[in-house]
Amino acid sequence: MIVVTIATGSEKQGLGKMSNIDADGIGGLRYKPQRLHPDLEPYLRTGPFGGQCLDHPLVQELDINREFAALPNWAYNDKRGHLDEARKQADWHSYVFLHMRSYRLEALMEILLNISSAKIYWELLSAVWIDSKNVARHADEWFSLWNDRRPYKRFAMDAKERKALRRLDEELTIYRGIEEGGNPEGMSWTLDRKKAIWFARTGSSRSRSILLTARAHKQNAHALLLGRKESEIVIDEFDIIATDHLTVDVGNP
Repeated sequence: MIVVTIATGSEKQGLGKMSNIDADGIGGLRYKPQRLHPDLEPYLRTGPFGGQCLDHPLVQELDINREFAALPNWAYNDKRGHLDEARKQADWHSYVFLHMRSYRLEALMEILLNISSAKIYWELLSAVWIDSKNVARHADEWFSLWNDRRPYKRFAMDAKERKALRRLDEELTIYRGIEEGGNPEGMSWTLDRKKAIWFARTGSSRSRSILLTARAHKQNAHALLLGRKESEIVIDEFDIIATDHLTVDVGNP
C-alpha cells in the first residue's frame, strides 16, 4: 500500500487529496516498470512483510518493488512541486502537512525561522501537535516549541478553546495515563479523569499502568485543546499529588 496524500492549506489536520491523478491513473502507474528515484533509494528499509518498504518524508510504502516504482516516483516528484510552491507562497501550513505524519515535526523545525507571523506559528504548532501520534518520542523538541517566546500564544487554541480556558478555575486538577515505566513528566494531560484512565489502559503493552493526578495553575497551561474530545491541557509545570496503579488486560484494553 502506498500513501500519496497531498495536503492543502485549508485542510488543518493534513487530510489531503490526490493531485492531478485519478484512480485509473494510480492503477496504471502501480504496475509500470520504472526504477525507484535515486533520491528515494536511501529511505528503503526492511518491511513488515519481509520485503522492502519506503520511509521517505514525502512518500511511504509498506511493500515496494524498486523496479516498479512509477507510482512512488510520481508522488515524490508531485509533492516536490507542491513544496516549492508552498515555500514561494510562504504557505507554511501546506509545507509542513505535505510531509508524512512522522516527519511533520521535523518539517516544522526546519522552517521555524521562516515563520514571521506569531499567529501562524502558534496555529501551526497546535495543528502538528494534535496530528502527532507520539509526542513523547520528541519531548525535548516539543518543550522548546511550546516555550517559544513569540507573543499571541492564545492562537494555539481556537475561539471555543480560549473561551473554555478562561472559564476554568485558576487551580486545575489534571490527569495523565501512562504505562508502568512511562514518563510522568510529559506535557500532555487532560481535565477528564475517565479519558486519562482510557489512555492508561489502551496505551499500555504491560499488565499494569498508572493514573497520575496533578495540581497546576491555569496561567502555566500552554493550551486547552478540545478538538479530539480529550479536554487536553498542554503544560510542563505541575505538582503530581497522586499515583494510582491500574490493572490492564493487555489482550482486551
